[in-house]
Amino acid sequence: MKRWSLYIFFVYIRHTFLLVVSGKMDPPVVNMSSVAFALINVPVSMTTNLMNVFFVYCMFSSDQGPASGVKPPLNVLLWSLIGCSLFYNILNLLFVFLDILYASQWIYDVSGSAIVLAMWTGFTTSLWLNVCYFFQIVPVQWPFLVWMKQHIRLIVYSALFADRLFFLSEFLFRVILEMTEIPAAGFNSTSDHENITSESNLRPDTIEIYITYMSIRGCVFVLCVVVMLASGITTVIYLWKHMKRMEKNSTVFSVLRNKQQMRLTIIGIIQTVLFSLGLLWLMGEELLVHFGVCLDGGRLLRSVMALYSLGVNILLMIGQSKYRLMANNICRKVQRLKLTFA
Repeated sequence: MKRWSLYIFFVYIRHTFLLVVSGKMDPPVVNMSSVAFALINVPVSMTTNLMNVFFVYCMFSSDQGPASGVKPPLNVLLWSLIGCSLFYNILNLLFVFLDILYASQWIYDVSGSAIVLAMWTGFTTSLWLNVCYFFQIVPVQWPFLVWMKQHIRLIVYSALFADRLFFLSEFLFRVILEMTEIPAAGFNSTSDHENITSESNLRPDTIEIYITYMSIRGCVFVLCVVVMLASGITTVIYLWKHMKRMEKNSTVFSVLRNKQQMRLTIIGIIQTVLFSLGLLWLMGEELLVHFGVCLDGGRLLRSVMALYSLGVNILLMIGQSKYRLMANNICRKVQRLKLTFA
C-alpha cells in the first residue's frame, strides 16, 4: 500500500511539473505567512548567532593563545564557516523585520541577494572542512589523493578564493538586475527571488549571463554533493573498521579512543546527511523557481537554511574539542559563582 501511495505521489508530481513547464497549467504556489516565518526564524537565528559569538570568543581566548591547537587551513575554514553563519543569520533577522515593515524595494532586494551569497559560501566552506577532516583521519594511498594531502593548504585557499569570487560576482549581477530590470517591469518587493531567476523577465543580452551563472552553479552543486558524499562515507567506513579492530584491545586508552571515534563517526554521518539535504533543497528551489513555481519570496528557503545553520553549529560544538572544553570551563565558573553567592 505504501509503495502504491509513493508511486501515485511521484506520478502526480511529474504530471504537474510537465504541465507547468508546457504552459498548460498555472504554476503552484507555496506560501508561508510572515508570522510563521518570524516565529521560526527569530529564535533559530538568535540562538545560532549566540553560538557564533561563543565560537569567536573561543577562537580568541585560550590559555595557550588564540585558536590554539587549530592549525591552517582548519583555522581559516572555521573562521570562514563562523563568519558565513553569522552573516547569514544577521541578514535573516534583518529580512524578518523587512518582511514585517514592508521596506523599500532596493533594501529588500540587496538583503535577499546577500542571503543567497552567504548560503552558498557556507556550503562550500563546510565541504572543504569535511575534506580536511578526511585527510586528517583517513590514510590515503592513491597518488592523486597523496598529492592533494601534501598541497591541501594551497588547494583550500585557492578554492575559497575562487568560489568567493564567483558568488560575489553573481551577487553583484543579481543586485544590478534587481536595480535596473526588475523595477522597470513593475514587480513588487515580495517577488524578487522569483523574478531574477526567470528568463522571461530578462533582456536578451542578459539571458546568456544568467544561463552561464546557473550552469556554473549547477556544476558546483554536483561537485559539492559528490565530494561530500565520497569523503564523508569514506571517513565513516574507515572509522567504523578502525573501531572494530580496537575492540580487541581492552586497555583504558583504547576504550577512550573508541568513544572518541564513535562520536566522530556519528557526527560525520549527520554532517553528510545534513549537508546533502540542505544543498539539495537550495538547488531544488532554484530550479523550481526557474520553472515558475511561486515560493513566497524565499521565506521557506530561508527557514530551512536557518535550521541547517543551527544544525551545523551544534555539530561544530560537539565535534571541536576546543569549543567543548571552553563550554565546560564556563559551566564550572558559573557553578562556582552560584556556590559563592548561595
